[in-house]
Amino acid sequence: MILLDNLKNKRIGVLGFGQTGKAIVDSLEASGAKIFLHDDNGINNAQYKKYCADLLNKEIIKPLDAIVISPGIHLFWPAPHKTVSLARKSNKSRKKSSQLRELTGNQQQQHS
Repeated sequence: MILLDNLKNKRIGVLGFGQTGKAIVDSLEASGAKIFLHDDNGINNAQYKKYCADLLNKEIIKPLDAIVISPGIHLFWPAPHKTVSLARKSNKSRKKSSQLRELTGNQQQQHS
């Protein structure tokens, strides 16, 4: 697992809780980030329920430090996901899951 030390106590939204979203949440959780998780399908899972947040609400998005967008979430076509549009309007840092390291200045530790 990758620990992202610079994200400790940062408020991070995670959009999508598929296989990649779960791995992101695991890393953020181990790194001490404050997680706000949303999946359009709603998931019956204890970890999802612990961090579930309405990322379709601009009042929840405003205080976030960044939003990590899982693969499969529409950024542009056929239309951006509503959370992506709200994040753009709020001028939030938006990162695809593959860019998560950029939030930390590439300072990470590999743990298993």
